[in-house]
Amino acid sequence: GAALQGLTHSLSDDRLVVAVVGEVGRGKSELANALFFADAGQRLLPVAPGGCTACPLELEWQPRLPATLDLLPIATRRQATRLAEWHDRRVQWQRLPLLPADPAAVAGALAEVASRRRVSRRQAASLGLLPAGPQADATQVDVPVWRHALANLPHPLLRQGLVVIDTPALSGVGIEPELTMDLLPAADALLFVLAAGAGVDAADKELWTQHLHGLGAHCLVVLNQLDLLPEPEPGADAGGDAAVAQACAQAAAALGVPAERVWPVSARQALAACWQGDEAALGASRIAALEAALRDELLKRRHRTLANEVGSGVLSLMEDAKRRMRDQRRGHAEQMLGLRGLRSESGDRFTQLKTRLQADSADLQQCTAQLDALRAVQAQAQRRVLRALDTTHVQAAAAELQAVLGGGLLRAGSRAAAFAALCQSLRGQIDDAAQRCAEVAETWRASFEQLNARFGSFLATVPAPDLLSSRAELELIERGYSRYFSVPHAVRMATPEAAEPLRRMLVAKLRLVFDDAREALASWHQTIAETIAEQLGERRQQLQRRQDTLERIDRAAGELEQHLHELEAQDNLLLEQMDHAQGLAATLRERAERGPLVGGDGAEEASPAAPPPATAGAP
Repeated sequence: GAALQGLTHSLSDDRLVVAVVGEVGRGKSELANALFFADAGQRLLPVAPGGCTACPLELEWQPRLPATLDLLPIATRRQATRLAEWHDRRVQWQRLPLLPADPAAVAGALAEVASRRRVSRRQAASLGLLPAGPQADATQVDVPVWRHALANLPHPLLRQGLVVIDTPALSGVGIEPELTMDLLPAADALLFVLAAGAGVDAADKELWTQHLHGLGAHCLVVLNQLDLLPEPEPGADAGGDAAVAQACAQAAAALGVPAERVWPVSARQALAACWQGDEAALGASRIAALEAALRDELLKRRHRTLANEVGSGVLSLMEDAKRRMRDQRRGHAEQMLGLRGLRSESGDRFTQLKTRLQADSADLQQCTAQLDALRAVQAQAQRRVLRALDTTHVQAAAAELQAVLGGGLLRAGSRAAAFAALCQSLRGQIDDAAQRCAEVAETWRASFEQLNARFGSFLATVPAPDLLSSRAELELIERGYSRYFSVPHAVRMATPEAAEPLRRMLVAKLRLVFDDAREALASWHQTIAETIAEQLGERRQQLQRRQDTLERIDRAAGELEQHLHELEAQDNLLLEQMDHAQGLAATLRERAERGPLVGGDGAEEASPAAPPPATAGAP
């Protein structure tokens, strides 16, 4: 039914999000051009000098929307609205049309993401963009014109579901907590770009340790600009393999990752080779190994996760379908047993069937009454759980945190302690709610078992929501935000301009965790109520059908055989539906296990679920 169609749609609508991260001058945009957009015949994304990305740029294709570039003004940083809300509400965005048939025009429009302007220190402070380092004392500073950019472009790879995110350097990544807390961790692949000639400098190390180190194995280290390495000494290997290997080993050691997690490439050489059709130069650029890592390693991991989700969903649907069909077949069996007996028995048998129907109706009434009483008691217990998840707990904890935010440098320890106390308090609320929820679930289970045993019903429990996942989200928020309350951030957090946006963002994320938990709990309770109503309704319909059948038999005994044939046909139809459902579930599981990957020899059909990166941007 609709649920299986939804699972099928999840297989065909899967997306692959690839984010490119790195400092200025590492060739991030050039790498994105070479990997994904080389078929355009020119650079689509702006590259240095004078054209490096100043704000995050997301490139995707949504066929229901026109081809446009939407730009969010930097002035929106003065408002409390979260970036995710701006993403869904485009009222203050500026929109530029894109002409997909004209790559030069597209490149010209995308160059807007590199725009900057000079403002006073007061204006920069109001935006939370006061510079550090060499520009710390400047009276006029450069700030991005735009805060975020969304490009809807019908490129062949984007049509298949690829989403490419080009990010600014550390100065741009660090000022948007949502970028480092939400956008980058949610990406399927992160390409951390280094410059082969420079190695891992202080800026690279800071970006890695503060924002990327904890994001797991899906973060690939790319050593770009191999073409800028010194030429090998006379008599050394012609391809400079030793120098490349040494550069990779040094980068891996500096970042604390295995050497095989570092991919050396030359994006500029790959891009030029693709345009010129030079296969030898394309091979020398070493970009094929990086493409293989994206395709064979990351997409397989993405597919395994999706297959597990679909397999779990199919199992749940099949259990529900089998329960319903067993219940219906039981009703059919009772009717057919009675009707067949009527063919050879006297009217006493008819009386027995009628008596049995009356007894079953009385049982259903008693079962319904007990369920009504149980639902009233459980509703009170449910309200107690919801009170434990009330967002007023977040407001109260945030108010205590607000009292120590801002202030001087000497209050850094107080801020960290207050933040830790806030998180501990909210975890306690989640734990309390989880314990109460488990008690409610156990009551439902035990009550259903008693009712099923007494009245022969098929009341099925609904799994309770996993509130411990909300606790894990709180722990993730605590790990992500704790660095903003540490000593290295004491100078920045001492100013209201930095402390207040962080507090608003933190409170919004905490409220979202509690709201999601409450919504899951309310949805669970509603699902139980709907399941009970549906199962009781099915039983009433069965009793009504039995009543109707007996009345028809009483009026016309000659219709007995016809009723038997109808019931047998309905029972056979149920068996066919069960076989069909099992076949559909098996097909869906096989489809999920087969996955969206393209075989190396091209023999396996490509799936639209998630696109593999094409060689040097080829579609």
